[in-house]
Amino acid sequence: MNSKERFLAALHGELPDRVPVWDFVNNPALYKDVLGSEIFYIDGREAVRLYREIGLDGVFIPVGGYNALIDAHWDWFTDTQFRDEWGTIYTFEESAWPCAFPVEYQIKTRQDWERLKKPDPKEDWRYQTIQDALQENQQSKDRQIAVVAGIRGPFSTASMILGMTQLSLLLYDDPDLLKDILQSASFFWSEIAAILVRLGVDAIVIVDDMGANQQTLISPKHLRNLILPILKKEVQIILDADIPVFLHSCGNVSTILPDIIETGVLGLNNIQQAAGMDLKAIKETFGKRLCLVGNVNASEVMAYGTTCDVRQAVKDCIQIASPGGGHILATDHSFHKGIPLENVYAFIEAGRRFGVYDAEGFPILS
Repeated sequence: MNSKERFLAALHGELPDRVPVWDFVNNPALYKDVLGSEIFYIDGREAVRLYREIGLDGVFIPVGGYNALIDAHWDWFTDTQFRDEWGTIYTFEESAWPCAFPVEYQIKTRQDWERLKKPDPKEDWRYQTIQDALQENQQSKDRQIAVVAGIRGPFSTASMILGMTQLSLLLYDDPDLLKDILQSASFFWSEIAAILVRLGVDAIVIVDDMGANQQTLISPKHLRNLILPILKKEVQIILDADIPVFLHSCGNVSTILPDIIETGVLGLNNIQQAAGMDLKAIKETFGKRLCLVGNVNASEVMAYGTTCDVRQAVKDCIQIASPGGGHILATDHSFHKGIPLENVYAFIEAGRRFGVYDAEGFPILS
């Protein structure tokens, strides 16, 4: 199998030749170390080259308009502050690359929402990075990796339009307005997904963070009644186009895992160990219905452990999640700034070494 075939087989719950290795690369220093120069804005060609050269089986490419992503298209006031197309103002700090933090929200009432000129999902600029990545990938026929396009889900988009305080108030004060915003956000991303399918991406990941460190960001009841039905429609539109789709959610989403599965997503990332997500329990309960994408601890082991610690954590993760297939090795967050580069390389090397399957579908682990 080549990398793309391996990634897609695992995502569909099948047994590849070895466990695919993948993650979000959120550190410009990796680009400099491998390719010789850092980048500021995400570059599709450079991303494919980097992910391929360090031995990952897929590349994450966020589409233009991805909330919180720094982009030359935004209205930059200073070198560190900009306004996006939903009116939200962000502040950028190097430690958070390639994303920024929302600091001011323009939408507080229905009048604010109605005055906002809604973004156009069909604008050509959104797709240049994806097209560059696809072209770069196609030029290396025998070394193709899976091009995974990143879009947002309704909850994360609404939280960055409104802020969590206002979103929470609207749950009670004006749920109809909140539903309008959620549906508009989901329609926007569904339109983008349809274009991504036509362009030829290999998979789509919907990034929709619904968890905090110990529980969901809002009550499971509100997520089940309002958010997840809208997310399900977004997922089904993508699946109907015959493109695999999986969900990324940080935090502890244990209480809504059955509901997440009911949306139709093929996989779940990042199964955050640092937030109390139990990989073993999830594998035993949902492993036949869900590809598990994770979950080596990025905030502790990857950031502060030795290379030996990293290798052991990778081995433990594979031993739990990989038997029978349906597992893509990743951290429980990303290769973010602050993780020593030697730990990134140790992670990838260990994944490739310990993740080879035997004839019975078990990783050899030696």
